Amino acid sequence: PHMSKLAATAVEAPFLLMVMIAAARWVPPRFHLAGDGAALWAIGLIGLGLQQGADIALGMTLRGLSLAEQYAQFLRPEGWLFAALLIVFAAAPWAFHRKAR
Repeated sequence: PHMSKLAATAVEAPFLLMVMIAAARWVPPRFHLAGDGAALWAIGLIGLGLQQGADIALGMTLRGLSLAEQYAQFLRPEGWLFAALLIVFAAAPWAFHRKAR
């Protein structure tokens, strides 16, 4: 079925959030990473940089989009929702990681 880009992004969002939360809880203890705030923020920001690098590369390679065209997508409502998800992605290790006791 056809749906708007905003609707498609909204349908995808809960699944992305579930994976973000699961990874944020699993990755730090799995790799014995420090549980302090600065380290967890660094993990999220490095992950965001890697994710965005891959997204840009794939957008250019597979979809033929320029960098300007890719960032223009953030100026539409579905882009706003995606930007909010990216913020949660970067903050997830800090927000959802629970130290093992």
